Amino acid sequence: MKYIMILMATFVSVGCATSTKVTYNISSEPPQAPVDVNGVNMGLTPTAATLECNKQWVGLINSPDGWANASGKYEIKAFPPKGFSGQSQTKNIDPCQWKGEGNPSIQFDLGLEKVTPTQKLEITTTNNNSTNIQKSIEALKTLRNTGVITEDEYKTKLLEIVE
Repeated sequence: MKYIMILMATFVSVGCATSTKVTYNISSEPPQAPVDVNGVNMGLTPTAATLECNKQWVGLINSPDGWANASGKYEIKAFPPKGFSGQSQTKNIDPCQWKGEGNPSIQFDLGLEKVTPTQKLEITTTNNNSTNIQKSIEALKTLRNTGVITEDEYKTKLLEIVE
């Protein structure tokens, strides 16, 4: 019995979390772009960043394989190199989702320019309040016509709705 308890305690303390590391190759066009991972400078492209995937046991009821991502996503941001006009780009990466062979790659195209819509958008709003008032009046008329409320009650409620 003592050995079973020790074995169970060992399984619970050791088997509750797992950690793996995934190295991402980061490149950009143009090269030599500064890269940050969660606000930490990782140097200039091309570079590599090793991201940790922490998983913890949550049970088969809460997850198909019983494990949940405990490390969250990483924010990888690339900035245009000095002397180059372009837009910075951000990508959110979850290393726990990588299931392939080898090292995954992240490519930034910093030559993209900001795009503004070329078609004018017209936004119109509908006044749901008037629709609700009409529905309330119709319901009130039905109550009056079926004899549920009197004419005086109808007029009193109608004034409350309109105001």
